[in-house]
Amino acid sequence: MPELPEPTVRPTRYTVSVLPEGFPEAWRWDLTVEQQRDSRWVIEHDGMYLTVQDRQWSASKMDAARVTGKSLAVDIAKDHARQVTVNGLTPAAALNRRKEQPDA
Repeated sequence: MPELPEPTVRPTRYTVSVLPEGFPEAWRWDLTVEQQRDSRWVIEHDGMYLTVQDRQWSASKMDAARVTGKSLAVDIAKDHARQVTVNGLTPAAALNRRKEQPDA
């Protein structure tokens, strides 16, 4: 039986967030940058994909911007991380609400 080579590990999924670790329900504002089979990257938030044309969110993965290069995809996700809204709250609003209601 031939000897198998050492397994390799490839990071193919990254989480981008402007909220601090430990922030309650921070995952709701997370963006995911994920490598696709064609080696390009897509940016996803809560089942929605950042689109090619207008950089809006679409439920269709077919409309997703497929970015060449992990660094560029992560940079785009970082730019959009501040604008993500959950129940009408941006990350900044969520942080402010938490300061006003620390036990919430």
